[in-house]
Amino acid sequence: MSNSDKIMRAPGFQDRVGSELMLMESAISELRARFASRGYLPIETPLIEHSELFLRMSGGLLSTQIFDFIGPDGSTVSIRPELTAPIIRHSLHESSPTFPQRYQYAAPIVRYSERPYEDPPRALPRRRQFTQIGAELIGPDHPAADGEVIAMATDAAEEITRFGIAIRIGHVGVIWSLLEQFQISQRARLFIASNLAALKGNPEQTRAVQQQAARLGMLASLDQREKQLELIRKLRARAISLPQDDSHSLRSTQEIAERLKKNLCEPHDPKAFSAAIEFISHIVTLSAAPDEALERTESIIQKHGLQVTEEVKNLCRVVGATIDEGVEEGKISVDLGFSTGIEYYTGMIFNVSARRAGQQERIGGGGRYDRLAKALGSDTDIPALGFALSLEKMLEFIEEEPIAKPNSNLIVLAPTDDSASPAIAGRAAELRCAGFQVASMFKALTSAQAESIKKQMRPSKIMAVSEDGATREIVQ
Repeated sequence: MSNSDKIMRAPGFQDRVGSELMLMESAISELRARFASRGYLPIETPLIEHSELFLRMSGGLLSTQIFDFIGPDGSTVSIRPELTAPIIRHSLHESSPTFPQRYQYAAPIVRYSERPYEDPPRALPRRRQFTQIGAELIGPDHPAADGEVIAMATDAAEEITRFGIAIRIGHVGVIWSLLEQFQISQRARLFIASNLAALKGNPEQTRAVQQQAARLGMLASLDQREKQLELIRKLRARAISLPQDDSHSLRSTQEIAERLKKNLCEPHDPKAFSAAIEFISHIVTLSAAPDEALERTESIIQKHGLQVTEEVKNLCRVVGATIDEGVEEGKISVDLGFSTGIEYYTGMIFNVSARRAGQQERIGGGGRYDRLAKALGSDTDIPALGFALSLEKMLEFIEEEPIAKPNSNLIVLAPTDDSASPAIAGRAAELRCAGFQVASMFKALTSAQAESIKKQMRPSKIMAVSEDGATREIVQ
């Protein structure tokens, strides 16, 4: 790039000016007041944090979206991709924390791409900087806390979008607690839990998951497993060896053999694994109103000879607490088949969406993450939960009404001609003393210029000032 070339914005980033920025600030102010009414304190965390803060338990999609780099001091740091982990970090450094702790925030985050796998490989990212507005509730483990957080997110979404809000509630703990009733390995449970989206699809996708499981040896018979163990014994005895390529593997043959042996020696019944796949494929396809979904969930559990777990009962209580908080039952659905892409969630999770053009579009969500504090250095687990909404996404639902409201306190003054310019300063000073905001122009305005100012600045009046200080309104 030569010095004469215009420098463009980095891909995926935007400038904000005038009415767009004013609309964002107005929305933030309104939601901050609503969160404050529930006792949530504002918090601001650093834009840059140690990368490990986000990598310890983020996992999945989020770990691929982090802007990280080496700082001048040699440390690996990241621009924050979310606010939850920094707020938990802050909480852990409180000298004498008193629970519950309630925090609210409205701040920019940066992610490498909005959804890196959705678009064609060469497509430019749609957005990389977002404004997240949300809250974190640290300390309580009661379902009423879940209800409070879901209600806050619902209320915030309704205040900004004013469109049909829908709340989809799931529960990470339900899936894990039910899988624990099958005689399968931890590795197999993790495999199933990570394939919920595919198991929720059509039978062809379910078969694809089963085929992948077979390739990974999870459907192997006892004879096949014995052959695999014999292969591991040969690896350990160095009777055979793996290709050595330091650029592709950081583990030795011995370490690989030990890891394989550990996986194979875990209690695992291939028939139970197939039964678990079938069971979960039924559970995750349930998406319905709370009473119907919970009733059908319990029916499927009992049909497969399993026990209704405490996590299933907790989900029922969370839904009840949400309704108690004033969220209309008709806006709530229960769906055990959706996941967030963030691995620190441990219990209730939820999505918030708004209706546009006949479709529900996701604008945010959240959930419970009771083990995140310990992963970040706490001596014990600390119950916690929260939510985050995308302010930019919510504002897409706003059409003309809020933007068209003028700033009733702003007046624009323009001279009628060059001779009137000296009168502008005196007239502007008088208006400012009277409590108005005044923007002074330095030359007479054309009609097109006046209309442009009206659109961008939203003043209550645009007035022409003559040489003697007299004023007249030039744009209604």
